Amino acid sequence: FLGILFLCVGIWVSYVHKNTGNFSIADGRLDVHIYTRAKRSTLSYKNQIYYLYSWIRRSATGGNENEILLKYEERPLIYEYAKRLNSGETKNKVEKENIKTILHNPGHYLFGNAVELVKLLFIEHLYPPVPYLLSRTLRLFFYVFLYGFSIWGTFRFINHGQKGPKVIFWVALFYLVYNWTITSGVDAIGRFNTPYLYFYLIAGMVGFANIFDIDIKDLKK
Repeated sequence: FLGILFLCVGIWVSYVHKNTGNFSIADGRLDVHIYTRAKRSTLSYKNQIYYLYSWIRRSATGGNENEILLKYEERPLIYEYAKRLNSGETKNKVEKENIKTILHNPGHYLFGNAVELVKLLFIEHLYPPVPYLLSRTLRLFFYVFLYGFSIWGTFRFINHGQKGPKVIFWVALFYLVYNWTITSGVDAIGRFNTPYLYFYLIAGMVGFANIFDIDIKDLKK
């Protein structure tokens, strides 16, 4: 069972390496992320919630930008960051300033981590052509179901699930099916981060890994 799991992970890593030339999905944008997170750590808790609400509403409906997104979303902040570097400031100087800002707002920064986690879970990007059925609103409902199923499956697994090789087998099997579907069976090519969704589906599935088990007592009856 462990061999099957390693084989599945190896297939995914090989897929990423074939398409990117690296074993990781991206090189990362640490300097940019520190800048954007530092800026948003200056927002109040209420405004951070409003920022998240605005972000999800725009992503789900394709709506227009509002004032808080125009000022604190990645794109305007990245532009602002690049403008500062082009004006002669060094990355090291800006980074030290950002870290200082974060340290002055630790609670708001940690709260922002939860906000960023929700944004990370709401992966909506698909390269065209995107099927008509995969509208933004439909994808929103899909994610609500996905994470609800994940939470319920986790709860069930903790309380009723069987911890053993069987779970690994189902995880590995589903991993193959999901990646085949997302990369071949859908009329769109998923971004490299899309297969991470399978982690949340798996969390739901493992809670039902023993759904087809037959109790020996029932057989005797």
